[in-house]
Amino acid sequence: MGEQGTPPSLDRYLYAYSNPTVYTDIEGYYSVEGEEFRTGKGVPENIAYERKLADEGNERNLREREEAMHDTTKFLYQNSFITAEDRTGARNNRITTNPSQNIQPRIRYQRYSVDWFRQRYGLTDAQWQAIKSIGYDLKYGKGAYESTANDSNMMYFQEQFNKESTETGHWLMFIIESESQFNTRSRNTAEINIIRKEIRNTRGIGVSNDTLNDLKAKWIAQRAAIGLIQFMPSIGVTLLKKEHPEWFSGKDKWEQREEATNRIYNMSMDEQLCLTRKYFESKELGNARYMGKAKNLSDFYSIVFYPAAFGKQDSDPAISRGDIGWRANQGLDTDKNGIITVKEFTQSVWNKLIISQGPRIITEQQRHDILRVK
Repeated sequence: MGEQGTPPSLDRYLYAYSNPTVYTDIEGYYSVEGEEFRTGKGVPENIAYERKLADEGNERNLREREEAMHDTTKFLYQNSFITAEDRTGARNNRITTNPSQNIQPRIRYQRYSVDWFRQRYGLTDAQWQAIKSIGYDLKYGKGAYESTANDSNMMYFQEQFNKESTETGHWLMFIIESESQFNTRSRNTAEINIIRKEIRNTRGIGVSNDTLNDLKAKWIAQRAAIGLIQFMPSIGVTLLKKEHPEWFSGKDKWEQREEATNRIYNMSMDEQLCLTRKYFESKELGNARYMGKAKNLSDFYSIVFYPAAFGKQDSDPAISRGDIGWRANQGLDTDKNGIITVKEFTQSVWNKLIISQGPRIITEQQRHDILRVK
């Protein structure tokens, strides 16, 4: 309640003896000179000790938090369990300091999750249902999705069915996103660049620019892949000609390819999803034999990218220099040895699958299993 020898301290309503530039009163009980407080001299022992503990604790907690944030971010980033965007988010305190917890996503949904795909590309329930049914049939056989979904005797297995159909639909989403980013009018840019180069080499030989532009448009339509899973023009002819022979009547091979490309270009998302199903079920293309046999993400992607690689090991060659398709896909040859292996052309979709599972710290064995290191 104050000190008898210091009259100002007896006034309950005075702060720091009415001289705050010289004195300070942290706890409301004692007024001491500022320098004394900073050095600890003249301050009651219990207050000085508690203040010292508080300062040290705050500094230690802050240091530990910063170290944990840095180490966790660095670890996950180096091991492909956190994207460059998420690393930026971690700098903005969007990462937990507890290694047992997942990193908080930069957006509402975890990157490359089913919800992320649906939100980013505005997929409707019907479109997601179509994607799920195609994926499930690829793994379990043609018509498996509809028969299982409508079988009343399967009510006890609905949870497992929903889980597996979501997983296989998710796999197909990785492939569509990698091929076209769900753009129904997406074209193979590598092939288009080759065509543009050929057109540039043609200039200066007396051909008008209008003629060259028309020729470029024709070549793109006749040679460049298009659509959700990048349908090649020749494949488009095979898929569309069976139901609409009138579209191709009286036209030569190149004109038919141009017609097929233009038809696919003008299709909606729902129509291209139907065409995607026809592609996987096509007996003419030889893809029907894979229905019910695709067991993992590599199998799914092989049917789309290079069916001849279906069922092969990661180290097996798929496309070599000089093969058809090498020019447009040579960028996938990461080790520049003239051979694109199964692992090289499927690695992009596997990376997305890893990211979709959520950044986390795992053991080296788990990393080995997930990355499918041979």
